[in-house]
Amino acid sequence: MSYRIVIPTAGIGSRLNNLTKYLNKSLVSIAHRPTLCHLIEQFPEDCEFVIALGYKGHLVREFIEISYPERSFYYVDVDPYKGNGAGLGYSLLCCEEYLQQPFVFISCDTLVKERIPSPSYNWLGYSEAEEISSYRNLNIQNKLVSDLLEKGDTSGNNLYPYIGLAGIKNYAEFWTAMHQGDDIAINQGEAYGIRCLLKKNNFKAQYFTWYDTGTLNTLEHTRAVYRQPNEPNILEKQNEAIWFIGDQVIKFSDDESFIANRVKRSSSLKGFVPDVINSSNHMYSYKKEKGKVLSEVITVPLFKNLLHYCKDFWRIADLSCFEVTEFENSCRSFYQDKTIKRVSLFYQNFNKVDACETINDEPMPLLSSLLGQVDWNYISKGLPGRFHGDFHFEN
Repeated sequence: MSYRIVIPTAGIGSRLNNLTKYLNKSLVSIAHRPTLCHLIEQFPEDCEFVIALGYKGHLVREFIEISYPERSFYYVDVDPYKGNGAGLGYSLLCCEEYLQQPFVFISCDTLVKERIPSPSYNWLGYSEAEEISSYRNLNIQNKLVSDLLEKGDTSGNNLYPYIGLAGIKNYAEFWTAMHQGDDIAINQGEAYGIRCLLKKNNFKAQYFTWYDTGTLNTLEHTRAVYRQPNEPNILEKQNEAIWFIGDQVIKFSDDESFIANRVKRSSSLKGFVPDVINSSNHMYSYKKEKGKVLSEVITVPLFKNLLHYCKDFWRIADLSCFEVTEFENSCRSFYQDKTIKRVSLFYQNFNKVDACETINDEPMPLLSSLLGQVDWNYISKGLPGRFHGDFHFEN
């Protein structure tokens, strides 16, 4: 059965703190794939998706268009997505014209293991949790939902957390209720419309093994559960990401010039780097190749072959006097300035300061002191080639 799924991604994801500084919350990584990727792939390929876009919505759309060109999506811009007048209910009402049929609602921070039913009947997803007061709760009687309680309301028996996943068969009644609910419906979101439907319609209680990605603690737990054996070791950066979607790799950066230069570079280095399959302002993709990291299989003959192979890669550039000075200035900026910026970013991200450390009972100098002893002028006088690149087996 083909049907539609609405995924609201308009919110700013404030509970995830700095993880959403450069990305929409639906693009935060789990097992080297955005959360949104896991959501989409929970549904059959013939389903259609309605995506509510707001905070960094352009990135959500870029990701989907690069990753799932064969699937069907409708995009809805939500404005405002924060402040007065904003709310989950408003996001849903913005999507109403595309949901004039039975549909599934799923929060963008809800992952489940089981198959998700179609909206051929009304149903609400629930799970179990040690602490239920942090969630809306369902009162379940004889496998049917009798009530949907607000957060903090734990009055009654047979209460289970509502996980932000629902099948809405009676869509016309749902939209009528949402319009009549005014500001309350705006703030409560789909829960308001569902409560109104519960007065006249049966809702089956549907159990799921549920993983929440909406807070730092629950996200950490979900990441641990979804972690893959032998997964690649990738250094996380706030403003960059590498994702593995099917047989392709997607690189994200908030720096548009970085992406544009990488795409341009792939043409100049054709044969040495993967061909770019697709690109947008903030992302590009290429085919994933199977293999092992060179450091895991290196031998002396293999290393000699590598150096021989790289003769064609390393081409010394013939520069004028002016270009030599410009090249050395660029090298100094790259090695000195970038090193200092990265150290500063490390201290900021991990709440550390440059302090005296002791190793094997020996006091170590400050990092700033060590960096001050580096001869940056000497380091900057390198051989000019066509591109800089770390000759690093893990990179």
